[in-house]
Amino acid sequence: MIIDPWHVWATIALVCLIFEVFVPGLIFGCLAIGAVGGCVGDFLGYGWEGQTLIASFTSIAAFIFVRPFAMKKWFSGAGVKTGVDALIGRTAEVTQAVDESSGFGRCKVDGDDWKMQLESSNELKVGAKVEIVAVESAVLIVKSK
Repeated sequence: MIIDPWHVWATIALVCLIFEVFVPGLIFGCLAIGAVGGCVGDFLGYGWEGQTLIASFTSIAAFIFVRPFAMKKWFSGAGVKTGVDALIGRTAEVTQAVDESSGFGRCKVDGDDWKMQLESSNELKVGAKVEIVAVESAVLIVKSK
């Protein structure tokens, strides 16, 4: 069985793409693009040295041109909310009515029980649905729906 150099480059590209699934940041994706460049170098008839140079330059070009564009387009901005910021606008269920002396109650979001405070002074019963409008430390500020 003869293994051509393009087989090696294609295997490297596939392994890098698999690693990219587990390691965020498009690092292995850029290396996979470089491996495809090495594969193209083999198809153009270059030896190992030429293929390696093409793979190196292609990877560097991907890091310079592709990665910043992709990171800005897909991994930043208002569309990506994480942590407690992702709770704002969600619906929660009241699990403990608001205590008039402290002004706090409890609500459940996705199975997690949170301390809550009403935005306005409405009366809420257990089981009522509320909308999360803000998060202050570990307290959800809610309003009745």
